[in-house]
Amino acid sequence: MKPELFRIPLFEVWGRLFGPWQIHGYDVMVVLAALAGAAWVFIVGRKRGFKTERLLDLLVITTLFGLLGTRMLYALAHAPEYWNACFHPELPNMLYGQRPPGEPDCLAFATFWRGGMAWYGAPLGALLATLLYGRWKRIDAFEFADIGAPAVALGHAISRLGCLLAGCCFGAPTHLPWGLRFGSGSHAYLQHLRHGWLPGDGLTLPLHPTQPLESAGEFVIFLVLARLLAKRRFKGQVWLSYFIGYSLLRLFAESLRGEPLAGYVVSWSRTFQFEGRSFEIVTGISAMHVFCVCVLLAAAWGYRHLSRKRLEKQGYKM
Repeated sequence: MKPELFRIPLFEVWGRLFGPWQIHGYDVMVVLAALAGAAWVFIVGRKRGFKTERLLDLLVITTLFGLLGTRMLYALAHAPEYWNACFHPELPNMLYGQRPPGEPDCLAFATFWRGGMAWYGAPLGALLATLLYGRWKRIDAFEFADIGAPAVALGHAISRLGCLLAGCCFGAPTHLPWGLRFGSGSHAYLQHLRHGWLPGDGLTLPLHPTQPLESAGEFVIFLVLARLLAKRRFKGQVWLSYFIGYSLLRLFAESLRGEPLAGYVVSWSRTFQFEGRSFEIVTGISAMHVFCVCVLLAAAWGYRHLSRKRLEKQGYKM
């Protein structure tokens, strides 16, 4: 874990002072993810006949809608907290407890710079933007969505390593030898401090490595989608395959997570032994499990529907 990669000290340019700036590992990985995804879209998009200006338009609008989607899904998952921030300022607020009582913050859900995004909103928002833009400009939206799906997987594979550096999106406690321990300043450490789970040596309990596992899984999905794009049988097959593949991956990763996005639908506790001490750990079926199943079923239905339409066009009776 390395939340801060390095610092740029205070410096002067033409009599004006700049800095000091902290360069965070998560931010660097997100930038690299965006550059890698954009490079894929440009290279493949140009080969498939898209004009450069059209690709630029689509990249900008899908990026904006993707960011909006991540924030809106996060806000939806934390709706009670945002409701309290606006309408119940006298109650303790999990997100912005530092705000003085009597000063409601009704726009708290829009302050994305304070942190809080849910990845699943990115591909959903980008897909919506692609469909709307395609209808507006009368272009083949499914063609661009298929090109963009591997880029989404590649970008997520890289950005998940940023989560590892920041110590967020961490796993549940484990006795397996792959367990990772995070230090002070990480999201995992703060959660363990809040629940009284710290062993006392300045580190968290050993946790499932959900971030590198999900990163590796997304990279495999990227390779599969890149291959599928060259051999697809119908338009829409690649992006539907992404949602199917990522939903299955996220269901697995979510089962190992120790930081559910929207809490548990059904929960139970278990005792975790570490260095002679016992810790009561809460686990269960999270709201994200339910959401993943819904997306998986919708994508599977869409895949079957488009596949049947392709066969009907070829003269097969269904």
